[in-house]
Amino acid sequence: NLCSAFSARFRFHFLGDKETNRVDKPEWAIRWTLLTLKKHIPFVRQKMNPSIRRCVRKCLETFDAAAALSTTQIHHINHKTPKQQQLHKRSRQINISSKSNFLAISISNQFSRNLIQMLTYKIDVDLGVCGSSSSSSLESSSSHASLSLYRHIVDELLAFDTKLKTDRNILTRTEYNFAREALLCPLVTPEARIDTWLKVEKGFVNDQLEILRSSSRPWSSSSGAASKGPTQTSVMIMSLVQQLSSRFSSLPNLKDRHRFAVEIEKGLVRVLADFAKDSLEDLILACEREPNAEESWHDICRCILSLRYIESKLIAWGESAAYLRVGRIDEKCGKFEDKSDEEEAANAIGGEGGGVSFWKEEEDSVSLAVELGLDKMSRTLYHLVHDDLKKWKKQGHRGSEESDEFYSSEFTQCVKNASFRSNCVKLFLDRDWKSCRARLSAAVDTDLKRYVCENDISPKGIRRLKIEVMALEKSIGGEPSTSGREQNQSTGIIGLPMTSAAIELLQKPRKDLVKIRAQLEDANMSYDQGRATLRSWGLGALSKADVVSICANTLQRPPRGN
Repeated sequence: NLCSAFSARFRFHFLGDKETNRVDKPEWAIRWTLLTLKKHIPFVRQKMNPSIRRCVRKCLETFDAAAALSTTQIHHINHKTPKQQQLHKRSRQINISSKSNFLAISISNQFSRNLIQMLTYKIDVDLGVCGSSSSSSLESSSSHASLSLYRHIVDELLAFDTKLKTDRNILTRTEYNFAREALLCPLVTPEARIDTWLKVEKGFVNDQLEILRSSSRPWSSSSGAASKGPTQTSVMIMSLVQQLSSRFSSLPNLKDRHRFAVEIEKGLVRVLADFAKDSLEDLILACEREPNAEESWHDICRCILSLRYIESKLIAWGESAAYLRVGRIDEKCGKFEDKSDEEEAANAIGGEGGGVSFWKEEEDSVSLAVELGLDKMSRTLYHLVHDDLKKWKKQGHRGSEESDEFYSSEFTQCVKNASFRSNCVKLFLDRDWKSCRARLSAAVDTDLKRYVCENDISPKGIRRLKIEVMALEKSIGGEPSTSGREQNQSTGIIGLPMTSAAIELLQKPRKDLVKIRAQLEDANMSYDQGRATLRSWGLGALSKADVVSICANTLQRPPRGN
C-alpha cells in the first residue's frame, strides 16, 4: 500500500506508451528512482520505522507477560478462556533470535527494495529487447547498435548501484544490502543473460583492441619522445582491465565474477602480451634494416618497458584480496573456499595454503616475453657489431706499419656505431640494461676470442689489438669512445674476459707458452687440476682447449722481434 502510488506513477511514465518510456534512456527511470529515494526514504526511516518497531515491541511484551505465567496459573485465573491459553503456548515458541528479528523489522528496507524492483523490472524488459535484437541479426549494423545500447543500459545500472553503495545519504548499508540482490538481478537472471553480457563486453574490448592494432606506432611514448615511462598502449589496456574489473566487482555471484575475469580480463591481457611478442619481431627487423635509426631502437625499448609495466601490474593485482577471492573458485564445481581477506593476503605472500596468484600464468608469459625480447635485441646488437668488424678483422694485426695510438677509419666507424646503438638502448632500459649489456659483451667476447685464437698477430699488433678491444668494450657499454692515446692509458679489459686472457697469453714469453702447454697436456691431470693451473697463469676465463690451441699455433710460428 505504501508503494502503490509510486508504482502507478512509475508505470505511467516508464512502462507505458509515453515518450518518457525509451529503451535508449534508462538514465531517466534511474534518475526518477534516485530522486524518489532521496525525497521519501528519510521520512520512512525516521518516522515509520520507529512506529512499527514500537508496535512490535508492545506485542512482544504481551507475549513475554503471557509466557511468564505457568500453565496452572493460566488455568486457575480463567479456565474458560482458551485464547489466553493459546497466547501462552505461542509465547513459549518465540525464542530470543526470533524476537531480535521482529525488533529489527524495517519499513525503509522494504520501501527501498520495492522501488528498486520497479526499476529493475523495466531494465529487465529493455535488456531483453536489446538482447533479442542483437541475436536476430548478428552481422548487421543494427546488431552492433543493439549491443552498444545493451552496454549503455548495463553502465547506467552499475553506476546506480555504485551510487547507492557509496552515498550513505541515500541508503544505509543495511538498506542497500537488503535491496542489492534485486538491483543486479536483471544482469544475471536468466542465466542466458550472462552469455549476452559477455558477448557485449567482448565486442567492446575488440573495438578497443582494433584501435591498438590500427596504430602506426603503437609503442610510442605517452609523454614525449625521450620519455622512459609506460607507453600509451600499455597504459590504455591496463586501465581498461582495471575499469572492467571495477564493473564486474558488483556481481553478487562469485562464480559469475570468475567467468568474467577469465574470459574478459585475462583474455585482454593475453591479447596484449601476444601483440607485444609479435611487435618485438617486427621491431627487431626494423632495427636490422635501419641499424642507426634512433626511433627504431627507442620503439623496441618502449615495447619491453611496456611489458615490464604490465608485469608489475599483474603482480600487484595478484596480491589483491579481490583477485585472491576470484582465484579460489573451482571452475569445475563452482565452489568457493571462504576465507577472510587477512588469510588470503597471508597466503598470497607465502603463508600456509599456497596462495597462487590468479594472474600467475600471465605473469610468467609476460616475463618470458621480456626475456626473449632482451635476448633478441642483444643478439641483434651483436650481429650488427660483428658485421661492422668484418673489414677490421680482414686488415689483421700482423704488420707494424700502423701506429698503436690511432684507430683505422673502419674501426672508428664501428666503435661510433656500436656506441650510438648501445646509448639508444641504455637511455631507456635502466633496469634491464645490465642484463642486455652482459649478453652483448659475452657474444662479442666469444667472437673476439675466436679471432685472437685463429689469427697470426705480431707483438706490435697485439698492443694495438688490446687498445682497440678496450675501445670496443667501452662502446658496446654505451660509454663515449676515446682516442688510441687515451685508451692506451686505460687499466685493462674488464667486460671481455676471454679476449683479455687470450691477449695476455699471446704476450707471454715462448718459454712460458711451452710450460703451460706441457702442463695442460699431461694425461694424468684431472679437470679440477687443469682449472687450477689455468687460474695460476691468469687464464681462468679460457677453456683448456683454447689455451692449448693458442699455445700450439703461436709456437708453430717463427719468433718475431716486432
